[in-house]
Amino acid sequence: MKIFKISEYSSDKLVKPSTDLLLTKSVEFDEDGFKIKEIIYDPEYENIIYKYYYNTEGNLFKIVFANYDIMDLLSTFTYDSSGKLIQEFLGGGENRKYIIKYDNKDRITEKVGYTGSLPIDENGEVMENAEPIWDYIDRYEYEYNSKGELTVEKFYYLDNISYTNFFYYDKTGKRTKWINRFGDNYDVVYVYNYDKKGLLKSIQVKSPEEIKYLIYEYEFYK
Repeated sequence: MKIFKISEYSSDKLVKPSTDLLLTKSVEFDEDGFKIKEIIYDPEYENIIYKYYYNTEGNLFKIVFANYDIMDLLSTFTYDSSGKLIQEFLGGGENRKYIIKYDNKDRITEKVGYTGSLPIDENGEVMENAEPIWDYIDRYEYEYNSKGELTVEKFYYLDNISYTNFFYYDKTGKRTKWINRFGDNYDVVYVYNYDKKGLLKSIQVKSPEEIKYLIYEYEFYK
C-alpha cells in the first residue's frame, strides 16, 4: 500500500476543518518501491518539488530541491564501504556539512555540522575556484533505549544547547509522544494518534499558550 497524497490540516478541535489546509504532499515511487519524487503544495507558496536519487546499492545519495529561487538546491549523502552514512551535505542559503559518528551498535550518536564559506583575497574579493572553508557551527547528540529506539535528541548551536527532544513509543515501535523542550521549562508536547491501519491520524500539539491539532488525510495508488 503506497501513499500517493497526504493532506495536513490545522484545527482548534479534533475534527477536520473546512479550511486551514496547511499542505498537501504527493509522493511518487519507482518500480522497486523507492521514493523518487515528492511535491508539496503549500497554499502560501508555489509547489515545492524534491527529487530523490539512489546508488546501485539502494542508498539515497542525492536530493534535488527542484524549484528553489532561480537555481536548484542540492543535498548529497556519502557512505563508507559497508553502506554506512558518514557525511551529509545540505545545500541552501547557508550550506551545511555534517560528519556522522556511530557507537559500537552502528547507531548514530552525533552529527557535527560545519558551515562553508569561500576564502577572500587581500582585496576583499571572493577567490574563484577555491575550496570552501568549513567552520564548526552546530551539532546533534542522540540517545537510545534498549530496543534501539531514538529517545533523546539534543541540538547545540556552537556549544550552547538550543533544545532537547524526547521521544516515546508504544509496544509496536510507533511513536506516541514527542516533547520539544526549550530551556528549563518551555515544552511543546506532540501526542500521536493512529488509525486501525497504523496510519497517523492526528497529532495534538500542546504549548503553554494553546492546544492545536494536526489532522491527516490520505489517498492511495489504485
